[in-house]
Amino acid sequence: MKEESFDKKDWLVIIAVALGYYVDAFDIIIFSVLKDPSFKDLGVDINNNLNYGLYVLYFQLTGLVVGGVLFGKIGDKLGRRNTLFASILVYSLVTLINAFITDIYQYAICRFFAGIGLGGEFVGIAYLLEKLNQKNRTIGMVYFATAGMLGAVSGGIAGAFLEWRLCYIIGAILGFALLIIRYGTTESELYSFQKKSLNTNSFGSIRYIFSNEILRRKYILSILTGGSLFVCVGLFIQGTQSFAKYFGLYSVNSEGNIEYLVKGSWAVVFYYLGAAPAEIIAGFLRKKFKSGKKPMRIYYFFQVFTIIFFCFNFSHTPGEYYFKCFLLGFSLGYWVLFLAQSAEQFGTNIRATSSTSIPNFARAMAIPYTLFVPFLIDKGFDFIITSCVIGIASVVIAWYSMEKLDETYNKDLNYIDK
Repeated sequence: MKEESFDKKDWLVIIAVALGYYVDAFDIIIFSVLKDPSFKDLGVDINNNLNYGLYVLYFQLTGLVVGGVLFGKIGDKLGRRNTLFASILVYSLVTLINAFITDIYQYAICRFFAGIGLGGEFVGIAYLLEKLNQKNRTIGMVYFATAGMLGAVSGGIAGAFLEWRLCYIIGAILGFALLIIRYGTTESELYSFQKKSLNTNSFGSIRYIFSNEILRRKYILSILTGGSLFVCVGLFIQGTQSFAKYFGLYSVNSEGNIEYLVKGSWAVVFYYLGAAPAEIIAGFLRKKFKSGKKPMRIYYFFQVFTIIFFCFNFSHTPGEYYFKCFLLGFSLGYWVLFLAQSAEQFGTNIRATSSTSIPNFARAMAIPYTLFVPFLIDKGFDFIITSCVIGIASVVIAWYSMEKLDETYNKDLNYIDK
């Protein structure tokens, strides 16, 4: 991809925002990878790991949604830069506390408030798109999304080798370091001009979005467009042990306990190793086609193929299983396209609100979709077929929703929604 010229201020913005997404992804993956060892250390009954895991996960996802709405509103009311300071400060303080918890209920509370802090990091999307010119927007978003994928890989590797409390301390340190980096940034000039000249009450108003039929429709469709990514993560990556058992990738030791031949931490690593180059290719395709929707169609099609391959290619070795995780990650490179499109759909007065809350609502889409799996299995449906059907259904819904949205590649962002 040909790189446009960035000056020092552009690079500072990219680094300050992209590292925020790095920390965001690092933290979320850390919980997924370290859930079992941290629960064991806290004395959670191993037979209740799944229930408690969902309990804490839903607290975290709820926090992300609350943070997305709260900090999105603040980002439109008080400015993008100030919001980025506040969100990472909340995350850093709570994550440091998380390293010293003593029971599962404290864990859930910390994950909720850490989720609120992380939910605000997507304000950086509006900030990044407004600070860069139109030619550089796509490349800037590629750096942003790739940093997130690498953060997830780092989280998987850290979780595989480091003690869980130390991992949360590292996350807090990264957050505090990011505060220092962001000190040198300035507010979005586009936002400052619009806010000063218009001074309208519509800035940061969720009610304004939902009271307008056109905006409400775009908002809901945007959420559905990105939901399939986290459904696939929740079903196929976080469900590694379930698939390992189905594929026979386990052994029984002399004490009669199951030992899995594949680990969730390495499934995460290979998944995001696939996603990272896919984000770069997605940016290249967006510039080549001068469209965000055309490359998204390619990725959705490939995602359906990889879901089928993942479910019905019965892996007999850990290497084959991890390769399927890599392919599944590669199929989800449209995330960067989704993030850009979600922000570009809306005017300056509600851009932080939309770009922050929409990705977090998309993350939370994993809850209703994944709840169907145990429900249908209890009704007698096959595990592998159920997972495949739900995964593909989420992609079809995402694809349909994307087609109903406007193309935004060459859109001028200097406007407000009225």
